Amino acid sequence: MDYDFREFKRPQYNDGDDPFVSLKISDLVGGFVDLDWKTFRIIVSEGISEEKEAIETVSTRLIREDCYFYNYTSIWRVVKKLVNTNMFKSVEINTGYRIFNILVLTTIGTIAYMEKFKKNPAKAEHERIMANHGSILHGYMIKDVKSILEKLGYANVTIERKENCIKLFDDRQIIPDVIGRKNGTVQFFEVECGNHNQGDFNDKCDRLKAITRNINIVAKNRYDAKTKLLPQIESWVRKRRDILIMNDVKVYLTTMKDLSKQKRTYIFDPNLDKPICCFERRKKEV
Repeated sequence: MDYDFREFKRPQYNDGDDPFVSLKISDLVGGFVDLDWKTFRIIVSEGISEEKEAIETVSTRLIREDCYFYNYTSIWRVVKKLVNTNMFKSVEINTGYRIFNILVLTTIGTIAYMEKFKKNPAKAEHERIMANHGSILHGYMIKDVKSILEKLGYANVTIERKENCIKLFDDRQIIPDVIGRKNGTVQFFEVECGNHNQGDFNDKCDRLKAITRNINIVAKNRYDAKTKLLPQIESWVRKRRDILIMNDVKVYLTTMKDLSKQKRTYIFDPNLDKPICCFERRKKEV
C-alpha cells in the first residue's frame, strides 16, 4: 500500500508536554550507541531522504568527524536499526527508471531528534519535493529526468518551478517540468503520471505548443504511456489538428527507460491518422 505523505505532520513539541511519550522514546533509543545517534543526526540535519544517499553521506561525514572509515554495510545496518526502532519509515519509490527507498522521519523520530539535539529537524528532500510538485512520485520522476538528460549531455538542466516559469503572450504562463539545452537548442519536457483530466491536459498542451514545436512528454512506463497518456494525446491532436499541421507541431511520448536510451515510445504527427509506435517498429527491424 502506498504511503500517504499527507498524513504526516511534524508535531509541535515542548519538554514535559507528555512524559509518557518521552518514556516510550527512551525505551526505543535505550540501545542506541554513539554511531546510531551520529547517523541519525546527519541524516535529519541535512534533510536527506534517499536511503542510498543517506548512507553515502553519513560515511563521508564520519571520515571527517571521526577520522574513521565505516563501510557501506556498517552504516546500512544502522539505518535499518533506525527504521526498526520507528525513527524513520522506509518508503519505496518506483519512478520507472529506478526503484529506491526514502526515509520519512516519523513523529517519534521527530520528537527523539528534538529531545536529543535541542533543535528542529531540517526540511527533508521529499518534503521539499512535495511542496514544489504536489506529488512525491511526480517530483522524483522529474528529478530522474534531470539526471537522465545530464547523462545524455544536456546542459543547464533546470527543474525549479520559479526558474522554469515562462510568460505567454496572452498573460498566461507555462511552467515546464524540465528544461534542458543541447546543441544550441532549448528543449522542454513534461513529466506525466496520467492524473490530469482531459480538459486540464488539453490546456497544458495548448500552452506548450505556444513555446515549442516539439512537445516532449515523459511517462513512468509503457503501461502508463499506452493506457493513460496515449488516449489523451490522441484526443488533443485530433482537436487541434489543423493548427498543429500549420505550425509543424509534433508530440513525442517516451517512457523513463526509453528516454535514458535516447529512444521514443510514440510519435504523434498531426499529418497521420494514428501515432507511430516506435517500440513495435524497432521489433520489426530486428
